[in-house]
Amino acid sequence: MAFGGSVFCSLNVARQGSDEQKHYWLPKLISGDIRMSISMSEPDAGSDVGAMRTQARRDGNEYVISGQKIWATGAGARNNVINVYVKTDPKAHYRQGMSLFLVDNTTPGLEIRKLDMLGRRSVGTYELFFNDARIPPDRLIGGENKGWDCILSGLQAERVVAAACDCGSARGVLDLAVSYASERRQFGRPIGSFQTIAHMLANLEAEIEAAWALTLKAAWCVSRGQDALKEITMAKLLAAETYVKTTNVGMQVMGGFGYNMEFDMQRHFRDARAATIAAGSSQMQLNLIAGQMGLKVQ
Repeated sequence: MAFGGSVFCSLNVARQGSDEQKHYWLPKLISGDIRMSISMSEPDAGSDVGAMRTQARRDGNEYVISGQKIWATGAGARNNVINVYVKTDPKAHYRQGMSLFLVDNTTPGLEIRKLDMLGRRSVGTYELFFNDARIPPDRLIGGENKGWDCILSGLQAERVVAAACDCGSARGVLDLAVSYASERRQFGRPIGSFQTIAHMLANLEAEIEAAWALTLKAAWCVSRGQDALKEITMAKLLAAETYVKTTNVGMQVMGGFGYNMEFDMQRHFRDARAATIAAGSSQMQLNLIAGQMGLKVQ
């Protein structure tokens, strides 16, 4: 996430920013002088983006942002610029009344509070409070009330990255479990030689490879400029669910050692639980897939 977050946020600048914004921001991102994170969710607006309440109003030659954001991964990192989605026309439908601003995490009027999370602690997850934070107009990406276009272009990349990360993490967990099952001996032989253990691990091997193949297909479609919403959504769903399943099996195979804080399995077990929630919950992915199939889900 430390790397991927900056990548898909910078794509918003590359695709939706002005020439001046591209020339200013992209070299700083590529050089590592700055990093970027995304902030969209609010206490009452997660999957329901339309419930967003944080607003930016025009005041002279500046925008003034007021409101609260939550689950802002990486927002407190040094030299970080937060990609903040806000309402700029409260009366319009959210697809026509939302905007994207680039906000330094040191901006006056912005208070950042780190949250104590179960897992994924290395990058940090934060709550943001905007108390009339003043933002210059050159920090507006894509134009006023054009934030939905940025969401559409950014979330596809985010979900491909999320799927790839989940596939890699699941592979790492499986490697840990197989290594343990090959070395741990009970009843005079490695536990991996018992069919009940071996078959659990063999099923995971197949499922991880399937998730990875679907992720590669989704990435290939995106690279060709195709409409890949269905492929991306399926990849994100399968990869996330597979990562969670792999850690659950890995904990079972390693037993007490997996539950022990000295071993990595417990960290994966905690980290994986967010995979089916972050970047769109599995339930939302299923709704999107159903919609792509022509089914109207209520």
